[in-house]
Amino acid sequence: MQISIMIRVLLLLFLFVSQMLMAKNSADLVVKKAESILPKKCLFYFKMYINAKSPKAFAYAYDSQEKVTCRFSSASKNQARANEVALASCQKSRKQKKIVHPCKIYHVDANLSKPQEKIAFEKKYLLNLKA
Repeated sequence: MQISIMIRVLLLLFLFVSQMLMAKNSADLVVKKAESILPKKCLFYFKMYINAKSPKAFAYAYDSQEKVTCRFSSASKNQARANEVALASCQKSRKQKKIVHPCKIYHVDANLSKPQEKIAFEKKYLLNLKA
């Protein structure tokens, strides 16, 4: 009986560590992709956004004169509200900086750990752990 419990604990520990590593790897991939798309001036804020509380959204605008604005919202009531707040904040900043191009959403909260895969994984492997 005690060996069975130890195996369950070790499996849960393994699942926890693997989920943490998967989330970090997912975040690293998202940042790496952003580095190739976003203006360099936005990357610092994008990294802050990645670590912000969900629901969240990231918006930016720039023009050919190197003028850039980037804004994000986090801990909103829902995803629609996060998008709305990020865009509104970006638009306000864009007008102040006289940026020609409109703001657009670059990234919305993806929870970076792919919850669908996590749920499927837990259904497949954790259902048998219940005592």
